[in-house]
This record gives sequence, structure tokens and C-alpha cells, in this order.
Amino acid sequence: MSGAATVNGNHGASQQDDVPLWQFVKQSEFRLPSPVLDVRSIQLGLRGFVRGLLGNRRESESPLEAGADLLALDDARLARLVPSPEWSAVAQALSDHLQPWIEQQNTHKPVLFLVGAPYGGRLETLQALAQSDPFLHVRAPDWRAIVGCDHRWFKSWPRGTGVWVLTQLEKTCLRRPDGLDLVRELLARALSGELGRGIIGCDSWAWAFLRHVWAGRPAFSETVQAFDHARLARLLAPPDEQHRRHHFRQADNGVFVLSPPRSADSLRSSTGFLERLAAYSRGNPGVAAAIWRTALQLLPETGVEPAISETDRRKLDTVWVKPWERVVRPELPADAGMMEAVTLHALLLHDGLPVARLAEMLPRARAQISETLLYLAEAGLVRHCEDDSWRVTAIGYPVVRSFLRVNDYLIDQL
Repeated sequence: MSGAATVNGNHGASQQDDVPLWQFVKQSEFRLPSPVLDVRSIQLGLRGFVRGLLGNRRESESPLEAGADLLALDDARLARLVPSPEWSAVAQALSDHLQPWIEQQNTHKPVLFLVGAPYGGRLETLQALAQSDPFLHVRAPDWRAIVGCDHRWFKSWPRGTGVWVLTQLEKTCLRRPDGLDLVRELLARALSGELGRGIIGCDSWAWAFLRHVWAGRPAFSETVQAFDHARLARLLAPPDEQHRRHHFRQADNGVFVLSPPRSADSLRSSTGFLERLAAYSRGNPGVAAAIWRTALQLLPETGVEPAISETDRRKLDTVWVKPWERVVRPELPADAGMMEAVTLHALLLHDGLPVARLAEMLPRARAQISETLLYLAEAGLVRHCEDDSWRVTAIGYPVVRSFLRVNDYLIDQL
């Protein structure tokens, strides 16, 4: 089964609005956004050559005055201009997409797996889905039940005619000798149909690992299709009331990055920014949104005279987007080695872990693990969460994935 959800973007109508924003497809149908040739660097080189021929005479391409100070957006304004998706609507779209499977009788596919990369929206969608009818939420076991392979967990399984939802398969196992028996038992029972009809969410890194350690039959799995630049433009566009007021233009040349609402060209990026954002983030909506937030700036309003021109008012209402080359993204420290790699890999396999669990899995002292986490946090690659776990950051995820890939670690396929 493959298909697409029907949750559309926030801003004006266009010929692209009939294309579903959130699309759910078989894993085999997952496609990354097209790679982008670094046209911008070529253009800059050609412009420099032409300016040299013309005696280096030039006028600024930006509508901003030379030396204009731009300020990063505060959290409140970012929340208005880059709001989180309406996960209940995405969950409803997933429910509609799965309806043919749900209505099947005596199906040979009692369980569906929804696999997704970190920050790709899989977890939030399933959490919202699990709170709606006719779905039944299954709570993950605690770590003691995992290492003890405590079968009493199955006694609390929801019973009834609804479809149960386990949102995080990665939270039912630990990568250690005594941490895999319970998840093996879960998969055997679920795929045999013993637990009834259900949906299991799984992080893409845990999925890659579990497919290596579990010898069962292939599973019925779907994923969120990667966002190309056109769908990314719709995802990142703010609600209409904000988008009608604010225009999103590139700071170095004034070209629209997100076209105004109702524009006939509303899904086309003239600067190439969104194409490069889609390619760099691998079409991951959470990663793309995190990078997008760091690229947005405003002119300061302090000291502006009340009676300003309409042109100046438009500049103040414009959200200025940094050129892609100036967007600051985290980098691996130059001396990052095996300790950083094994720590990052463990965090991704489990979608985050507290220091205590890491110390049980890694052949290093707890103090050394803590030092490594603080070192990676200083580089912007991991963060300490409210539940006391550590996670790879959304903005740091692309470079972490690349680091593990070039060092021959098992990586995900999304």
C-alpha cells in the first residue's frame, strides 16, 4: 500500500496545492530531494570576473543599506512565523491513508511499521494518532522490563476492536546482550497476529539495527516521503495572517525565498535556498525547519521615526533570509574520534539515552561519557532533554549522520 496524505500547506492557492504536503509511502518508494549543483558559487565567481573587467564598479544588489544590522528573531516571533505542524491533522491524514488496511478482514499483515528519521515527524504523528479513535495507545516498557525480558508487559496490552499504536519501538530495546530479548518476543508476537491489529513506530536508525539482529520475516513498513523544495516552501510558510504581513526575501539580493501569498509563482524559490535546504536536510521537515529558523533575521525597530515611508515600512515587515553560504551549521570538532562516534551512534540507535544507560552500553567510564556529551553539546551536536536523556540536535543531525557514514558505522536508509 502506498499513497499520500491530504494535509496541505498554510499559504495561498497554486497549482501545487493539490499535491499532498505529508505523503506516506512504502520504504522502497522513499526518494531523496534532487542534489543541487552549487550554482551560487559559480555565479559569484562570474560576477567577480565581470566586475573586474568593468573596473570593479558595482552597486549593491541588496535593497538593504550597506552595513544594515539585522537581528535574529526571538523565540516568540519564531513561534509565530515558523509554527510546528498541526500534528492532529497529519495524524488524521495518516489514518485516512491506512483506512483500506484497517478495514481488511483476516489480513496477512496484522502489523504496520511506520519508520522515520529523527525529527521527521513520525513520533509526533503517531502520538497524535494514538489519542484518537479507534486507536489504542501502548506504553513502552521501562528499562528494567527490557533487560529482564519481563513478559508481564504483554499482559497490559490493549484488548478490543481498536488498532493499537506503539509509537517508539526503539524504546523497547537496548543495544546490549540482555537488552534484545524483549523486542524479539514483541516482534514475534506482533507479526504472528497474537496481539491483534497494530501500528508500530520506529526510528530509522533502530530499524536498521533491528533488521540485523532479528531473523524474522520482512515487515510491512511505510515512511514519510522526503520533502522536496516545493513542499518545503509550503511547510515553512507561516499562517496566512502572518504571511500576508511578512515577506521572506534573501538579504543579499532581495529576491523572494518564500513568494507572497496568492502569488502565481508561490512554490518556486528564485534564490536556490530552498532547493539546497531540501537537499542538505535530506527532505527531513524537522531538520529543515531548525536550519530555516537560524537563517531568519529582521531589521531592528528601535529608533525608527513614526512617520516612515511605505518602502521603509515594508523593509521592517520583511523577514530577511541569510544566503545559504552564510547559514551557520554545526561541525564536528576536528579531533572527533572513536569516543564521539560510538556515543553519537548509541544516541541515534535509541533516539536518545540518559548517561546512566550509555554507561551500561559503552566500554567507557561514566565520567568520560559525560565529558564527551558536554564536548558535543558545546559544538551544537547534542542537547540535554527534560527527561534527562541526551539527543542529537536537529540542526546537527546532517553532519552527525555524515560523520558516522564515512566512518563505516551502520546507518539508516532515510
